[in-house]
Amino acid sequence: MQLDDDDYKAQLAQASAGVEAAKAALENNRRQRQLQDSKIERALAGIDQANAEIIAAQAGKDAVQADVTRTVLERNRQEALLRTSSTTQQKVEAAVADEQRFTGQYASRDADLTQARALLRSNESAAEADGEGKPCLSRKTVSWLPIFTPRKLHWKSRK
Repeated sequence: MQLDDDDYKAQLAQASAGVEAAKAALENNRRQRQLQDSKIERALAGIDQANAEIIAAQAGKDAVQADVTRTVLERNRQEALLRTSSTTQQKVEAAVADEQRFTGQYASRDADLTQARALLRSNESAAEADGEGKPCLSRKTVSWLPIFTPRKLHWKSRK
């Protein structure tokens, strides 16, 4: 009497294919996780950059604010002197031009600050969204593993 092992060979091939599929799924998960980590790192770097831009924009705005205050006072003084004919029209025009220039710079710095804050919110949202995807990846596991023994093929559930 001769034993026919074709059934066992087929089960072994099926089990081997299942193991290879599980290995491929795990490798895919590892690569997805690396990609997700990279996205998170990029978003966190963007947050740091946006915070630095906010600090710089606020410092620029504060620096120009002093010039705006000074030039507004100088303009008012020159206009008052002009009313008493104690200054020239040219000095008043220079004071007005200085005030307008620094007011424009202040508005520009304020726009820089607004833009930096928007960039920060955008990067925070990206980091949050990318971070929310990460737990899903770490929870991905193969729900079953084929285990082959010479007697029979068992499917063992993993938790």
